[in-house]
Amino acid sequence: MPYIKVISVRNSVAGCLKYIANPDKTEGQFYLSSLNCSEDISVAEQEFCLTYQHYSHKNFYSKPNKNGKSSVKAFHIIQSFKAGECNAGTAHKIGLEWVQSVFGKNFQAVICTHTDREHIHNHICLCPYDLDGIKFNSNKKSLERIRKVSDEICRNYGICEMGKLTSDKTHIPVGVGYGEWKHRKFGTSLKEIIRRKIDYLIRNSANLSDLLLQLEQQNFVIKRSKYISVKAPEQQRFVRLKSLGANYSEENISRRILDLLPKTKSLDEIISEVMEEFQNRTEKFSFAKSVRDTTAVLASQLAIINGEGLSSITKVENKLSEIEKNIADTQSQINKLEADKNSASEIISAAERYFKRYSVFKKSAEYPKSKRQDDKVLLTEYGIKSLDDITRFRENIQEYSERITALQTQINEIKKKEDDYKNIVDTYKNCSDDDYISRLVKAAREKMDRQETAKLKALQEESYTIYSCGNNDYLPFKQLDMKPNVDNYIKKNVGCWFDIDGNTVGDKLENIYQNCPDMVVGDVIVVRTQNRETAFYVNDYGFIAFEGFMKSRLEQLRQKQLHEEKQKLTAAKKRSR
Repeated sequence: MPYIKVISVRNSVAGCLKYIANPDKTEGQFYLSSLNCSEDISVAEQEFCLTYQHYSHKNFYSKPNKNGKSSVKAFHIIQSFKAGECNAGTAHKIGLEWVQSVFGKNFQAVICTHTDREHIHNHICLCPYDLDGIKFNSNKKSLERIRKVSDEICRNYGICEMGKLTSDKTHIPVGVGYGEWKHRKFGTSLKEIIRRKIDYLIRNSANLSDLLLQLEQQNFVIKRSKYISVKAPEQQRFVRLKSLGANYSEENISRRILDLLPKTKSLDEIISEVMEEFQNRTEKFSFAKSVRDTTAVLASQLAIINGEGLSSITKVENKLSEIEKNIADTQSQINKLEADKNSASEIISAAERYFKRYSVFKKSAEYPKSKRQDDKVLLTEYGIKSLDDITRFRENIQEYSERITALQTQINEIKKKEDDYKNIVDTYKNCSDDDYISRLVKAAREKMDRQETAKLKALQEESYTIYSCGNNDYLPFKQLDMKPNVDNYIKKNVGCWFDIDGNTVGDKLENIYQNCPDMVVGDVIVVRTQNRETAFYVNDYGFIAFEGFMKSRLEQLRQKQLHEEKQKLTAAKKRSR
């Protein structure tokens, strides 16, 4: 298959066109074709220029800045074939068909086939904008797509197909003996019946064992030994699966079943998609604390998943079970220490009562005989004969308290981890609901405070107005004799500035321009935000902000006269002094 390369042309498009159309390389420009432009490269350059400047609003002939940066003015695409893979005529047909298939019929392109090397190769110079203003962006994904289309077209021309198949490690060769071929021809092949049944059942099987079970349910006989063998209902002998063909070995049947099973997303992909969708739908009010908090929770879940390698929800649930068991064990230790602490406190209280000196007349009332007897039994059990013997129990209480505090701190930390895992499980279970993201967004909006709600309302009231110059002069801003004024413009369209996509003013203005195909150089977009009103002139290479557009010339003249009168009055007062 041909080698594909895309080069961004940021400086001289004329140089690119001159190189690819070189008569010495294209047999006197015999192998030169064009789409939506002239085959004369000087005319084609001018046509590229008109399309580029109209849709990009940038100068086609601008030079790169000091840092070497400049916008892409064209793409130089190379499609190179192996030596002897095809002739120049076929290569040129493939190149022309390829450009039309990949970019559509609205892009301007010059296609040339070079024959000056052993390997035939196509050179394409492509305008980045099509005639409707749709832009082609060169990136890894687009390169992969255009390579795939190139391979498909070459395959239709029979180029390198066999070489590709034989070099593919996953390729399964297909061969059949004469006897089997004859049975297939007359429809008497029992092997073919087995193959067709396997092909049918593979689509609804979870694994190889499930497929064999389904075969048995349909009166096929299965023999499981070193090699699995199958016998059709009217067949005399068993047939090993691998003898049905390379595609029917046990390994390849399992692979085919696996290929047909729906691909499950990893846990981090699921949470990432939830967070991305939430951020997209709350982008307009991302300043709200509730939005930041929800995003932080989802980001925290993602960090735990990636940090601990939790690729599936089963692993999270297993972690959660371990934590719950850990919490239960730790709580059991705390309960035992609490019991030991209470027992020690009871022993100390009994000793203090038993060895206390009571008044003769109050002893029976303050310390009943039955209670004294119970205390005596308890103290005898622990060998306590004086108050000095309870010192170790006081020390034990201190130790129990410290251990309980440490375990309680530990259990609190474990419970935080438990909450994290529970949040991940909840997100996973809820994300399958169609309205889950909507519920998250709604909850975030409901939690906004008054100040945030007022800010959102103010943003929603921001607007933009498009004013048309009503002529086709298309003068750049620098060439205007005077600044544009509302007196000479017609109101064309009004919209909500808040609803326009874009993170910057420039992005929003560009989106407005792209969505209004009848806008031209000279039109003005007036943006009314909370604090100010700004006019933007649609220039030939972007947008120019300027002041005073909304003040009519009559109003400006009146203000100027008032200012002059005020200055004269001030001067007269100074002279009178």
